[in-house]
Amino acid sequence: MGKNHNKRRNMSQLTFPDDMDSCENATSSTKSSPLPLTPSKSPPSKFRAINNDDSTTGIILEKLSSIEKASHATANALETLTSTVQSLLNQVSIHSEKIQKIDSETEKLKQENTQLKLKVNEMQRHSRLWNLKIHGLKEADDENIRELVIGVLAKVAPHISDHIPSTVDIVHRLGAKRKDGSHRTTIVRFSMRHYRDHVWRAAKNNAYLLSKNLRITEALSPDDAAARAKLWPLVKKAKEEGKKTSFKGPHAYIEGQRITLEQLKP
Repeated sequence: MGKNHNKRRNMSQLTFPDDMDSCENATSSTKSSPLPLTPSKSPPSKFRAINNDDSTTGIILEKLSSIEKASHATANALETLTSTVQSLLNQVSIHSEKIQKIDSETEKLKQENTQLKLKVNEMQRHSRLWNLKIHGLKEADDENIRELVIGVLAKVAPHISDHIPSTVDIVHRLGAKRKDGSHRTTIVRFSMRHYRDHVWRAAKNNAYLLSKNLRITEALSPDDAAARAKLWPLVKKAKEEGKKTSFKGPHAYIEGQRITLEQLKP
């Protein structure tokens, strides 16, 4: 009871303002007083954000413009390169046609050259049918080679000796005089092939020529001589086997069968 009594007494001692207006003013005054500020970051400025966005957009647009220009430059370069390549291809095509034409003409010229060589060789072969060569005939400084040859041929073919002086047309030594003292080959051209052939047949295994260590051979063209040299091993072997052999022009004959140089090629 004592505690409750004291409480009521304290409450009776409290004083209140005379009117409610003063109370409201006090409350209003309390509410309007500023609250203490707590440290915090200020919000970003809207103006600065807008400026940043404009700057970024400008950079992007500038880069896009640069890329566009580079693309145009690349496209132009590709167009130029394409034009250049096409021009080169056209030139290659033109040159290819020219090369084909040159190849065709070259092949034609080769064929014509081969035919001409054959004709020239045939003419030489025919012209040399009037000639014979004498090997081993001794050579002197003051010799009369024509008289010397007529004397030799008369002994080789005595059955036509009366015709030898008139049928021997040209006689001369081949090449320059040799420093080693060896005797140069003598070539004889007949005015009549008939008498030339008589001498040629008589010269084979002729006793007079063997005794004087002389030889009479045909005056072959270079091509015919080369062909016979390549065929000679085959002919020599056939001779050793006792077979009948001979030469005519560039060809060899063994037992009547003609052997050509082309037959020896693999």
